[in-house]
Amino acid sequence: DLNFKQLATDNIIDYTSIASDLEILFLVHRDDDRTINRFANIIDNQNQLKIENVSKMLAYIENDTICRSVQLLQYFGETQKGVCGICDVCIKNKLGDVDVINTKLKIIECLKINKANSRELQDSLNINHDIIIIALQELLEENHITLNSINEYELI
Repeated sequence: DLNFKQLATDNIIDYTSIASDLEILFLVHRDDDRTINRFANIIDNQNQLKIENVSKMLAYIENDTICRSVQLLQYFGETQKGVCGICDVCIKNKLGDVDVINTKLKIIECLKINKANSRELQDSLNINHDIIIIALQELLEENHITLNSINEYELI
């Protein structure tokens, strides 16, 4: 009660002391446009930004035609004059889908005979290392093959 009287003396609040029950009456609504609603727009904007960022990341994952470096720079609002030449998209574009598909088929045939690591597959198939790696990655993603504890690929 003393604190309220002091605030009233300092003209910060209007306070009337009643001996029976304690009651606080706010003269200004606590959930008006000056308090809660001004934050609602900020929260809505933040949620929309999060949705857009997740959509952009999903597009990055699903896009296999645009260089990964170009996509990352675009995400951060920057530009690049050309492609990097070293990401999975650039290598795949350089080597061609047909080579990767044929390599995947050859790897499956090879693994039907025996388990093998990537170097053994490269030596036995006599195919470019980059194509072997892309083909192995795709076969792993498609759950056609698995990698065992001694880094050998085998059919599932």
